[in-house]
Amino acid sequence: MNTLPQFEDLSLQPGSEILLVTDSKSHTAWPCLYVGYLPGAALMITANEEGQFPDLKEGQKVALKVALPQDIAIFTCSVIHMSDLPVFMVYLSFPGEIRAKQFRNAPRLKVEHPIMVSDMRERGSLTAPGLLLDISLTGARVELDKSLAQIDELINLKGKFLLFDKERNISLKGRVQNLVETNEDKVQYGLQFCDNPEEQLLKLMAFISCSQPNTVLQLVN
Repeated sequence: MNTLPQFEDLSLQPGSEILLVTDSKSHTAWPCLYVGYLPGAALMITANEEGQFPDLKEGQKVALKVALPQDIAIFTCSVIHMSDLPVFMVYLSFPGEIRAKQFRNAPRLKVEHPIMVSDMRERGSLTAPGLLLDISLTGARVELDKSLAQIDELINLKGKFLLFDKERNISLKGRVQNLVETNEDKVQYGLQFCDNPEEQLLKLMAFISCSQPNTVLQLVN
């Protein structure tokens, strides 16, 4: 795990979605919004558009995760103050050490989840229902009734995933790394995710954290 020089190197923009981990035992990660910071003094966060936010107490220690292009940045803070007026705001202590965990060591979650899969050709693109077999922060394995793409081509996965008792849409782009035809006349694709928006990666992190909390916590410890 690498260490980043300082918080400013994350280049977070107001409104960026980050993940808040409040419990070192359950390790559930809550999506929230970054508001801003006072250099060396405090960070400000608030609830996302869903309006869900965990109960916090002043002095409580929390961890935050930020999706970077190839890493997950992780740092700890303490709750300084919470305010409801004029808007809901949580003030956190300014972080010290910023750690970066590379995606390649991300845990893989086994699932059987219905999705829609489409190729990414400029013309004549095809879409078909599929089954998500496993997924991690770096890639996934999906099964289809027919072939949509070849090795090294891009495909897109879309589906509804349960995050904190509410379904949210996740859309991810991946490059085909391997292709296997099964005995049941189905096609399985091994994908490596690439060039996905930070918002989608954070939703994915939250889904994996909710589904497999003990494993994903290794990114925080």
